[in-house]
Amino acid sequence: MSEERKAMERGRKRLWVVGLLVAAAAAGSWVVVARARPVVRWAEVLEAARQRETINGRGWLYLRDGGEWEYALWARREGDDGWVTKGMLAPTGAAVGGEPTPELAALCEAMDYYGEEGIVRRLAGHQSGRARARRRERAGQLVWEVQLDTPEGLRGEASGGPDGWRFLIDVKAKLVRRLEVSVTEGGEQRLRGWCDYEYDLPLPAGFEEAPG
Repeated sequence: MSEERKAMERGRKRLWVVGLLVAAAAAGSWVVVARARPVVRWAEVLEAARQRETINGRGWLYLRDGGEWEYALWARREGDDGWVTKGMLAPTGAAVGGEPTPELAALCEAMDYYGEEGIVRRLAGHQSGRARARRRERAGQLVWEVQLDTPEGLRGEASGGPDGWRFLIDVKAKLVRRLEVSVTEGGEQRLRGWCDYEYDLPLPAGFEEAPG
């Protein structure tokens, strides 16, 4: 093989190697993008709730004194941005015969995530208005999981209010499917309540007459 032909072959090999490196770099970039954590925009989550006629939440609340309460809420959309929300409490176990406390009231209010003072509404207007999420599967549905501490600017004065939140948000519908709230005790997060949500269900009989 002539020296000229050998030089041409070496040139082709160098080009081929460069091409492989470029392809590998591109593939590496694609992997990074594919694995990037999704971003939840709270304004979109709030808007998804606004498009529904009713919200039904059912959950459980755990108090510092050991009392446990079953909780349910119903909400009917009123106008473009308002809700009529009504809750129901049922004491269980050690809480039977007990009276609602400020801590219990604060936990009930936390479940009203979409309302005027709801956490999602406040997050939507706070700083960037978004949060990083992780992809999870729940009951065969793909959801975003968001875990966060209550931002300093959003901490309320209510006794017993949560300082930790965990959201499971339907990826397609952008609706909150589950909300968990916690408080910090002894340097650890302790679950204080959870609520699962369904949407557009018929209101129960007596909703309009029930006290708010």
